[in-house]
Amino acid sequence: MAIPSLDELISFAEKVAAKAKAYGAEEAESYVLWGQSLDAEIQGGLVSIREGETAGIGVRAVIGKRVGFAAASSIDERKAFDAAEKAVKVAQIRPEDPKFVQLPDPVKRESRSGQFDEKILDVTGTDIVKAVKNIVEEAKEVDSRITYVGGSIGLVVNQFAVANTRGINVGDRGTGIAGGIYCKAKQNAEDRTGTESIFSRKLVDFTGIGTTAARRAIESLGAKKLDAPKTLPVIFDSYTSTMFLSLLSYAVSARSVQESRSALGGKMGEKVAWKNFTVKDDSWMQDGMRTAKYDAEGIPTTVKPVIEKGVLKNYLYDSYTAHNEGKTSTGNAARGSGESYLQTPGISPVNWYVEPGKKPLEDLVTEVDEAILVRFSLMGVGHSNYISGDFSVVATNPFYIRKGTIVYPLHPITVAGNVYEALTNIIEIGSDLRLSLTGKSPSILISSLSCTP
Repeated sequence: MAIPSLDELISFAEKVAAKAKAYGAEEAESYVLWGQSLDAEIQGGLVSIREGETAGIGVRAVIGKRVGFAAASSIDERKAFDAAEKAVKVAQIRPEDPKFVQLPDPVKRESRSGQFDEKILDVTGTDIVKAVKNIVEEAKEVDSRITYVGGSIGLVVNQFAVANTRGINVGDRGTGIAGGIYCKAKQNAEDRTGTESIFSRKLVDFTGIGTTAARRAIESLGAKKLDAPKTLPVIFDSYTSTMFLSLLSYAVSARSVQESRSALGGKMGEKVAWKNFTVKDDSWMQDGMRTAKYDAEGIPTTVKPVIEKGVLKNYLYDSYTAHNEGKTSTGNAARGSGESYLQTPGISPVNWYVEPGKKPLEDLVTEVDEAILVRFSLMGVGHSNYISGDFSVVATNPFYIRKGTIVYPLHPITVAGNVYEALTNIIEIGSDLRLSLTGKSPSILISSLSCTP
């Protein structure tokens, strides 16, 4: 893969921001993204491969307290200048935002880039097709009851630059690769599934994930129905415990707090979770999938505790919310994924990091007399009430625990509760940290949740 110079992107961003000011903006900002991706997939025995390039620019223009935005899906200079002019015209007709103060000034503090693996630049379509075929074939070889296997591997190289007329002119780059596999197993009239995935900033060997996914599907056969609705302890493994972090992300956003839409608003310094629960936003995690030296406004990213020993320590800020409280941004401005230049900044954690305990998942199982183990996947997390914290999700691969032993798999069940109550009702946290797109989290044992067949 041939990639443009990061210095060239920064210089281009500066030029476009200056052009917006020349068109009449009092302040202006430009955000430039360039990326290349390569994906291979096998579904139903059919192989597909996709290679693409993403390039674009988003421009914010400020006139008084009016902020206009426009974007172009190109880094062609003429189209970028057109976007700058359009952003100014939008600002001229936008209503004033009384809470807007200014675009951010440069912030001087230590920050760190994530991993950039030059080897990923040399990967070809042939390479990843071969890798996908390998994991699919190894899954099929596990057991004759495996009836369907689908897999994919994709890699990406991204660079972004941010410049504004208040002196910010920065950028960063990163690489990433991910692979996943999905298997179905059939026994008589019963169908069960198994999955596995790996995320990495560096080139990685995916050998073995097909075998793992297939074995999980086979282990789920012979499922029984939960005999009745029950309130039981629930263990979320390191795959499914990320549900709590997705709901927590909304609650600790300064935007949610300032708009009175967070259950954690006004609780700074208060106990909001189990005494040993610590989670931080680790923007310096070298292998974190979203680690970058700067956020989407060009502010250096940081490491900050959010909940420490059960006590709420920090909210997450972009420049808009920080200015409203006379603070400095925590470096959590984000523009989403994919064609991020089409979006204005919002707030997001960079990488969640839940401090692990000292016991493996197997030991957590031995500590409960009757419980449910939720493994590998959940459905319906996105339908949770992000304000109240109420959730009702479907555990697709649950297992029943009796007297400290996993005794049999269950048919899918509904697990319901409240995330904030659950965080205070943690019994134990496992030692099995796992890297996902959102950070690192271990298994978590909750004392009681509603479980319905």
